[in-house]
Amino acid sequence: MARIGLLLLLALTLSIAANGCDGSGQDSGGEVALSNDGNARSRAVAADTTLAAAERALQAGHPWQATRLLAPVLRDQARRTPSAVLLAARAAAGWEGWSVVDQLLRGQSWLADQFAGAGYELLARSALERGTDTVAAAAYADSATR
Repeated sequence: MARIGLLLLLALTLSIAANGCDGSGQDSGGEVALSNDGNARSRAVAADTTLAAAERALQAGHPWQATRLLAPVLRDQARRTPSAVLLAARAAAGWEGWSVVDQLLRGQSWLADQFAGAGYELLARSALERGTDTVAAAAYADSATR
């Protein structure tokens, strides 16, 4: 019974978060709303040809191709920026690689400060999709709405 209450609370939190979105993002295939920080993310992606190619692949519905393009970027600490990591997490979400989303985003110090909660939104979706941790999903969803 407590689990049902927690799931209802989580659904309500996600519903409130979705109603607060400005329509700049989609809700499937790894897409998350990137409202206020969308311009900063766009500039960072445009400044790197590999990130731009991965973004195009993701927008064209090819998340696995985006993941493959981003693999060398993520291995290079100089190029492994928050924009690159978030893009890789969005790509992984697009092919339902939820454990990869968790590996990429969990514990990142920039989650609260950049991309308007998009990283937290992906972590919440990951927890829900895998059905592993509804408490974590609720906490991530709450963080995404702040």
